[in-house]
Amino acid sequence: MPSPKEIFQFLEENWFKKSGLVTAAIFSIIITSTLLVTANAEFYWWGLLIGIELIIWFVWLFTTKPPVVPENKIGFLVCITCSDKEELRDITDDFITSLRKLVKSGKTGDAFHFVDMPQHFAREVVDAESALRMRVRCKAHFMIYGRVRRKIINKEENHIVELEGVVAHQPIPNQVSDSLATEFTELLPRNVQIPKDNDLFAFQFTSEWTEIVARYIIGVATAYSGDINYAENLYQDVLSRLQGKDQNFPIYRKLKERIPHRLAELYEAMASTCFSKWSETRDSDYLTEVDEWLDKIDEVVKDNKSVLFLRTITTFLTTRSVDKAISMLMKWSPATVQPESRIKL
Repeated sequence: MPSPKEIFQFLEENWFKKSGLVTAAIFSIIITSTLLVTANAEFYWWGLLIGIELIIWFVWLFTTKPPVVPENKIGFLVCITCSDKEELRDITDDFITSLRKLVKSGKTGDAFHFVDMPQHFAREVVDAESALRMRVRCKAHFMIYGRVRRKIINKEENHIVELEGVVAHQPIPNQVSDSLATEFTELLPRNVQIPKDNDLFAFQFTSEWTEIVARYIIGVATAYSGDINYAENLYQDVLSRLQGKDQNFPIYRKLKERIPHRLAELYEAMASTCFSKWSETRDSDYLTEVDEWLDKIDEVVKDNKSVLFLRTITTFLTTRSVDKAISMLMKWSPATVQPESRIKL
């Protein structure tokens, strides 16, 4: 028969499994029954045994539920498994703690609720399907999952960090969803080799990398979900974090190139919305708002065809100048817009 020490050790390792619940129930029955029989307790004292069993069941039920993100927060869920306790300590101290601080910092940090999933829950996440189930159970908006293991490479001990990501968004066309998934895969540190002798610096760098990409991807998903203002805040936050970063690092360079285009998408969408409102109401204030949104678009993307076309329309409507409108159209398609083809208004 196993000793009490062995039983407690088994419970510690398996409490979150059904076998842990059964073992705890049987162990408590044996201990309580022995005490009651030894004390020659009255019959009604045996009700204590039932009470203890109910307490064990409720405690097990409560402690085996994954944490849930508050409704007014953006859930940032981390599910990373480790090969052993030492590896778990390293990844917690050097990666997850840094990631938590970064996520909670900046002007958008208060909006996030960070969840470092305990190992017994993290082990349930083994692929994209199980990751999606866990994200839904926790009501999280963003999730990174994967594993960290040790491996000897060229006679040196290394941490191998393998990460994947999931982000929630409103229903969008499959093509857009696939594009977002592709961009996520391209930018996230999916397979990183970290020498153990230099793991502190490398883990901190990987945390920064992960956090910056996460904000960008959440910004894209938020924009698709219709929250333009928050998406703008996230993009601007990423730009501020990229200041002073090594632009030779490909991921940072790509982000710095892409964000002006993402911001332009937001501003163009808001300008188009204002123009639609003008079309319905003929309220000139909406035309002013169209120009204000278009003015925010970065010089890098001001020559976008749809932006130029919208600017041309509002320019004509506000100035009634055909020449100005035609000159703007010439930037877009000089070969197809000729002076003699002007429409007399």
